[in-house]
Amino acid sequence: MSVVIAPAGMVVRPGFSADSARRFCVRVAELGGKVLEPVWLGVHRPHRVRCVAGHECSPRPANVGQGQGLCRTCVGHDPDAAWTVFRAAVEGAGGVVLEPVWLGSKVPHRVRCAAGHVVTPWPNAVDQGQGFCRVCAGRVWDWFYVVSHPCLLRLKLGITSGDPTDRLDDHRRVGYVDVIRSLAIEDGRALERACLSTLSLAGVRPLVGRREYFDLTAALPVVLDVVDNWPGVADG
Repeated sequence: MSVVIAPAGMVVRPGFSADSARRFCVRVAELGGKVLEPVWLGVHRPHRVRCVAGHECSPRPANVGQGQGLCRTCVGHDPDAAWTVFRAAVEGAGGVVLEPVWLGSKVPHRVRCAAGHVVTPWPNAVDQGQGFCRVCAGRVWDWFYVVSHPCLLRLKLGITSGDPTDRLDDHRRVGYVDVIRSLAIEDGRALERACLSTLSLAGVRPLVGRREYFDLTAALPVVLDVVDNWPGVADG
């Protein structure tokens, strides 16, 4: 069985699909890129490519065929590029990134804003123009609460900024009339995340489509164990 040469000059060895190689080369060309890989490795192996912007990348032909594009940098999925963009956005607004390494676009990163507030924004939120300092934006999340619906036996935990009365009234109107905990706290969002992660580790899943709503019987002891032992709460 003879060797086949694909359109971009890529060698297709015996036992590999020449049609798949051709489709990949044609698609890369359509996207303005250039195939750098000299030998076809199969649809599920990364192949070196130079994209239309000049970035060298290694997409999998199967992914390209599914419309995922060539270049992670161009579509914002490259960790090094995302880390650079995030730091530039923070520093451009007079802030300082305190996190020593990139943790991911959907993981909070410690930042000090120009006013000196230490906050933990998500890089993808910053990239979407939401800013990075919740204190400067008025979203201080300085109140944490746990309420329950006695008829449905459901628990809801949440956070708000400033006076919680209006927020608790909103929940009360839909049946969450029992206020189990209502606490002024320095960083309510951190406590909320701790409750959610502990519930997940304990195997207590949220109600379908309701991330912060849980079965009351299963969730209450887990939540109270976290809340009542939280620094500042326990000390107070």
